[in-house]
Amino acid sequence: MEVIGTKYGGAPLTRVRWEPDPDVAPRVVQAFQMAADGATYDDIVAATGICSNKSSLATILANPIYRGLRVFNRETRAEGEHGRKRRRNPDDQLVISQVEESRPASSPYCRTAGRVGHSLPEGVAPA
Repeated sequence: MEVIGTKYGGAPLTRVRWEPDPDVAPRVVQAFQMAADGATYDDIVAATGICSNKSSLATILANPIYRGLRVFNRETRAEGEHGRKRRRNPDDQLVISQVEESRPASSPYCRTAGRVGHSLPEGVAPA
């Protein structure tokens, strides 16, 4: 956590910074490159070892943080007939911000997004 200032009461104002794990990061880059080149999920899992199955790999490849984006306000909790329910918000209510060190649009992170069936909402440019 990084202290970026002080709150009104004098308490420190902090920010959490996401930093890649230096041991795993090269294998994650390799996984995205292999996916962008058309490798099968089985081949990627076997070659990189970043996860243990295809489902976990699909989750990693679809995560927008790897494209340099953070997405907020995806769900709303609503009172329903059977208690509290989570409802997916429409794309126009999403809050999307770029990570400070974003990836270029030509990177394997962005090229892979289309292959795994995940895209950004209308009007949002890739990182």
